Amino acid sequence: MKAILIISKHFYPIESGSEKTTRYIADYLANKGWRVHLFVINGNSEKLSSNICFHRMKTNGIYNLFSKKLYLKEFADIFFTFLPIIQIIIENHIQLVYIHYTESIGLSAVIASRMLNVKSIILWPTSCLYHFKKTENPLSYIINKTYSKMASAFIAKGMSQEQFKVYFKISSNKLFHSVNPIEFKDYFVEKLSPQRPEIIKILYLGKFNNYKRPDLLVKSVQLLQNKNIEIHFYGDGADEENLRGLIKKLKLEEKCIIHEPIKDVKNLISKFQIFVFPSPYESAYSQSLLEAIAASRITIVKYTEGIKRFFPKNSIIGIEKITAKNIAHALDYAIINYEESITIAERGSEIVKNKFSFDGFYKQTKNIILKEYL
Repeated sequence: MKAILIISKHFYPIESGSEKTTRYIADYLANKGWRVHLFVINGNSEKLSSNICFHRMKTNGIYNLFSKKLYLKEFADIFFTFLPIIQIIIENHIQLVYIHYTESIGLSAVIASRMLNVKSIILWPTSCLYHFKKTENPLSYIINKTYSKMASAFIAKGMSQEQFKVYFKISSNKLFHSVNPIEFKDYFVEKLSPQRPEIIKILYLGKFNNYKRPDLLVKSVQLLQNKNIEIHFYGDGADEENLRGLIKKLKLEEKCIIHEPIKDVKNLISKFQIFVFPSPYESAYSQSLLEAIAASRITIVKYTEGIKRFFPKNSIIGIEKITAKNIAHALDYAIINYEESITIAERGSEIVKNKFSFDGFYKQTKNIILKEYL
């Protein structure tokens, strides 16, 4: 039986985000006959299938001290993960190392793989790229660029090879593209009624930071023609205090409500009519975005190159440039043309169902790069 080691820095398998993708991929490969091992620094195996071997790094006082420092944490992750990865590869006869969004751990994983003559493949959620460049320290970015070039292959989820090459300078012969897969059935909720409700409920699900820009969504409220709306923000992040301050300053406490992060995404989405992803950057195929589209919710997002690749304009409400004014225009359009917007949303849902499934992802990566392993 073939053996694979999946590496991810964090693994708290909540109901959204890249960690959920990691869990799905691990489960899928196990069902395809792989012996799957998962190695993490932080997390638990709560939702992991019993036939997957879970490894969590043993931390100590020195690691915990270093990991709190801006630059020392990068070296701590590399140094303390190197030997455990070597040990797992040798003891379990690993044939392929599959590196998810791991930050600096990727360097120790790639070096260990090369030392033991084991192929390594990086699967990068490219929706993180702009956030990564803007929020991580320069050392982390340099380390990621270094091990990305050293790996056997690199799969960019959600962005074309040409776009990604601009940032990481990876040679074309080992740089590939794939969709960001989701399990469609998890988001199959009751479709929206064509009867427009008295109060339109709008959902924002994600971090409160300068990358996702929930503040632009708040500012759009003042510009709306239709004021019969509520915007519910679910998440956390460094900018939460500023977001609350902005809502208070604009006297929008009744329109904009901030909630704690939530795990039950499926039932959450079912309560809303509109989902807005207000990031002005390359949103690619963010997990929360795909979840909303899969659930046939009216979805407003920047119409980036990544989105254009799969979603024509009649399947999503796309904005060429994300500003508060443009978000307000898109929301007004969706509310005024409510029944038409639902039809648009249902077209988008069919695209996710047909092109973003795990079967499709597995087939795509198998045909492109993993054929010698799968």
